[in-house]
Amino acid sequence: MIEQRGPRVIAACAFCAVSAVIVSGCDFEDERLSPSEAYQQSLEMAEEGDRDSIFDLAYAYSRGLGTDQDIDKALEYLKSAAEEGHGRAQLMLSEAYLQINRGRDLEEMIQIRDDWYEAVEQDLESGYKWLLKAELNDDTSVSRPAEGILVAMIQEMSDSERQKFFEVASEYGHPEWQDVAKKMISE
Repeated sequence: MIEQRGPRVIAACAFCAVSAVIVSGCDFEDERLSPSEAYQQSLEMAEEGDRDSIFDLAYAYSRGLGTDQDIDKALEYLKSAAEEGHGRAQLMLSEAYLQINRGRDLEEMIQIRDDWYEAVEQDLESGYKWLLKAELNDDTSVSRPAEGILVAMIQEMSDSERQKFFEVASEYGHPEWQDVAKKMISE
């Protein structure tokens, strides 16, 4: 949930969503933090297993906010957050692996920068995996867009792509999309 507070946008999460806040610092428990202090706080909370902070670190490293820019380290943290069930991380990782929206300006989508696309080679299996996990995520602000992407993608897939998708959906226990892919392959 994002709320307006004066001229800044503050995300209401365990710490603060770095994507919205770390650029100008953050108010954390009535304390004003600089970007480097916000980075340090995220690092400490990530070490305790806080998945929002792990995602925040991915963003901080991708932009060089409070730390040196390091896209490889950003990708490590993004994968870690996705593995911990962070929905935005799952969706962003699927977008990077599938190479969808590259060069597009879509306001509704979670935007990733071109350097994410360059750090990750297209990998349909990994992309499908993370997209299916995002679609199963409890966060509807993630699962609904993931479902929309899946609907659009499966309609445009070739039979061989649908077969690969079917295999991934089977492997990750997603019966609904397994059935959809299977029906479309046989048509």
